[in-house]
Amino acid sequence: MVIEESFWRFGKWIDVVIDDLLPTIDDKLIFVGSKTSNEFWPALLEKAYAKVCGSYADLDGGFMSEALMDFTGGVHMEFVLNEAPTYLWDIMDCAAKSQTLMGCASYHGETREAVSPNGIVGDHAYTVTGVFKVMSEGNPVHLVRVLNPWGNTEWNGDWSDKSSLWDTVSKQDLKCRERLENGEFWTSIEDFTRNFESLDICCLSPDFLDRSSGCHWKSQCNFGKWIAGTTAGGSMDNMATFWKNPQFRVRIEELSEDCTHEEGAENILVSLMQNHEKRTRSSQKNFMIGFYVFKVRGESGKFSAEFFNDKTPVEMKSFQNSREVMGFFWLEPGEYLIVPCTENPGQTASFVLSIFSKHETHFEYIEEAEENEDNS
Repeated sequence: MVIEESFWRFGKWIDVVIDDLLPTIDDKLIFVGSKTSNEFWPALLEKAYAKVCGSYADLDGGFMSEALMDFTGGVHMEFVLNEAPTYLWDIMDCAAKSQTLMGCASYHGETREAVSPNGIVGDHAYTVTGVFKVMSEGNPVHLVRVLNPWGNTEWNGDWSDKSSLWDTVSKQDLKCRERLENGEFWTSIEDFTRNFESLDICCLSPDFLDRSSGCHWKSQCNFGKWIAGTTAGGSMDNMATFWKNPQFRVRIEELSEDCTHEEGAENILVSLMQNHEKRTRSSQKNFMIGFYVFKVRGESGKFSAEFFNDKTPVEMKSFQNSREVMGFFWLEPGEYLIVPCTENPGQTASFVLSIFSKHETHFEYIEEAEENEDNS
């Protein structure tokens, strides 16, 4: 039997064709399997993804966010949990109600996938499967439900399956409790942010963030290249060449009447992704990448070296050695300049720069032919 799957790779959908032969040892699947013996779609999907990435070996390790985007073509949001906003649980609640995919990663242990005394597996990917608010002795407690994909090994602290804290809630709130050794458990949002390092949310649109049903986030993307000797200027530590990087102008309009905005809430998401040309994942090399956002006022053409000499970015994304970096910001209506770059100058690579905004937004690449205009 021939099976066809589609995956989103670097800004476009690609089709993958596989057969239904699966790798086994002693008639048992070697890799992904199902609890139901006659259910094979997870293993077939895994085989198709292995073909996209090069081999089964290329699926070992990596970033959860990459797989979430490859499978859905969605928007990725990452929250570093020790820096998470106070309203993180509210964001997760909105995401859960809209059936948005969520995953989290635990901190690195002394050895890979070592189990800590509290039951959390180190350097391990988990799925967030729900959020719930209970009343405990008259006080609200915000809970997060987490699934260990192993199907066992669970958190054993407060609000775990056998925690006595469940005795303090009403029978109505007890409906969310399951006392099964199935890898799924509850924890408070406070313990969640202490014991996990990051939260990844992947959605088709950030619309779930808004209470106003008439407000819809819009997306735009541009494909670009850093070319050694011409457009690979490096970070702002390299001011002599920084201006040579590709430059993108963004104009953010006033918010429409259909949208509401809460003070301090983010209104724009910027994603910078390295666009790898080699299919095999193990042969792909990530550079340290990041971007800067500057406020501008009416200038035209490509901005010269003099423009950046005394310019401070209003936002920036620190450099990371990963396929994608993203920033979630609040920017006032107006004009901005986004400069994506590698940390070091002279590094050749392709990239996809995307923005998602709840405002009407105009996003364009500043052509190289304009670079000789006086913008200082």
